[in-house]
Amino acid sequence: MSVASGMIERMFEDLDDQALVAGIEVESRAESAAAARRLAFIAELASRRAAPSEDAVVSWACDDWDATAAEVGAAMNIGHRAASKEMRIAEALRERLPRVAALFARGAVSTRVVETLTWRTQLVTDARVWAVVDAELASRVHEFGPMSVVALERSVDSLLEKYDPAAVRRTRQAARDRDVRFGKPDDETGTASIYGRVLVTDREAYLKRIAQLVAGVCVDDPRTAGQRRSDAMGVMASVGIGWRACAPVPTARPPGRIRERPTPWCTCSPSGRCSMRSRILCQRR
Repeated sequence: MSVASGMIERMFEDLDDQALVAGIEVESRAESAAAARRLAFIAELASRRAAPSEDAVVSWACDDWDATAAEVGAAMNIGHRAASKEMRIAEALRERLPRVAALFARGAVSTRVVETLTWRTQLVTDARVWAVVDAELASRVHEFGPMSVVALERSVDSLLEKYDPAAVRRTRQAARDRDVRFGKPDDETGTASIYGRVLVTDREAYLKRIAQLVAGVCVDDPRTAGQRRSDAMGVMASVGIGWRACAPVPTARPPGRIRERPTPWCTCSPSGRCSMRSRILCQRR
């Protein structure tokens, strides 16, 4: 046992279950409050870095936003896109949702909820509407925590429909622009890229189905998680094609381990071969 793990275990020796639950609540609030402070720092930095409209920097290939994102990314050890997302959330809290930001600073709302609120309301442009929306969201923030992402998005959309229908219609326009495309000129030989936009509900269905297929392969399958997800997409596209068998296990190696609970996606036999009812090719060395 490491020193760190031993210290952690001793932390809980004198705590009953009620104290543990109380600790979870306290630390969750502290985590949200810390995130709120971090975003406040980011918002201030972005505000200081913002160039005047007449400044030549606005025409640069790498403008003040990108430069600030680089600084934020370095400070948080995250990529440019993730840093830009943090900046947009920070900007929304500071400039458009101050009441929500105040609750966030007290730890009364989670980071997950704040991310959804700032993203879903970003198309509101009227300052008067912002004030009303901010007040409404702040008054209902206690309801949002237990909601799923989809339920929360619908709740926010319902609010926008009441105060700024145009913002919801613009969101719907994004749905009308959905598309999926395959391949681009610089694809590696033998592979093809996939990119596009689908409905959120379809995304959830894809994620669930892919997770089911990936979870059904043999425990000895050598593919990475990413490779399995890629192959699962191929399986979903080829419904109706017969089962595919695993590659045979070399004789020098004992048969592949069989799952304690066989899933409906993979049936392993002692002979070292698998029949994949999901039609996902199980690759075992």
